[in-house]
Amino acid sequence: LADKGKQLLLFSFSDADHVVNALDAVGQYRVDGLVLASSTIGQEQLLRMRRPGPRVVAFNQPAAVGLLPVVSVDNEAGTSLLAEHVAALGVRTATFVGGIATASTDQVRYRGAAKALADRGIACPYIEAGGFTYDAGYKIAARFVDDRTLPDVVMVGSDEVAFGVIDGLTSAGFDVPGDVLVTGFDGLTQASWAGYDLTTLVQPVERLVDTAITMLFDPDGTPEATQIVP
Repeated sequence: LADKGKQLLLFSFSDADHVVNALDAVGQYRVDGLVLASSTIGQEQLLRMRRPGPRVVAFNQPAAVGLLPVVSVDNEAGTSLLAEHVAALGVRTATFVGGIATASTDQVRYRGAAKALADRGIACPYIEAGGFTYDAGYKIAARFVDDRTLPDVVMVGSDEVAFGVIDGLTSAGFDVPGDVLVTGFDGLTQASWAGYDLTTLVQPVERLVDTAITMLFDPDGTPEATQIVP
C-alpha cells in the first residue's frame, strides 16, 4: 500500500457479529478500498459487505467466493499435501484439530486432509479447539491425554494452535514427534524454532498480498476469485 502512496487504517472486531459496527466506523473515513481479513466471519455478515461504497476484497476467506472478490491460498490442496506427507511416513491413525468449526478455512482445510487420508484408508475425525489460539491448542492436548486417544498424527488447522498442542503434549510427558506427529498450517516464524520444528504448510503471503492489492485497485485485470496453490 505504501508503494502505491496509500495509508493503512486497521479496524478490528473480536466477534463476527460486530462487523456492522466496524463498517460504520469505516464509513467515517474516505477510504479507497477495504481488505476483509477475518477467519470467523460467516456468509450472513459477508452479505452485509455487499453494499454501495468502497470496493471490498476478502483475504483468505473461502466463504466469500461468489459474494465478494476473494483471494486465498488453496487451503484444501495445502492440507492434502500435508496429509500425503504424513501418510507416506506410515501413520495409521489421525485426528484433525480445527479452531472454530464454522470457520470456512477450517472446513476447507479439514476437507483436504480428510479426503487425502481417506483415499489411503485412514480415518481422520475432526475436533474443535474453540479458537485459533495457543491456549485452545494446549487445552485440546490435555483432552487427548485424559481420554487416552492419542493418534499417530494430529493435523492442526493453524500453527498457533499447533504450538499449544505440542507444548501440552510435551508437558504431559509425550515426545513430539517420537510418540506423535503434529502438523500445522501457515508457516509462522516460530514454526522453525528448535522447540517446535513444526511440519507446516507455508502460505505464499507475498503473492497473496500482491494479488489482493491488484484486485483492490485494478479490478478489471483480475478474476473475482483467485486461489493460489502453495
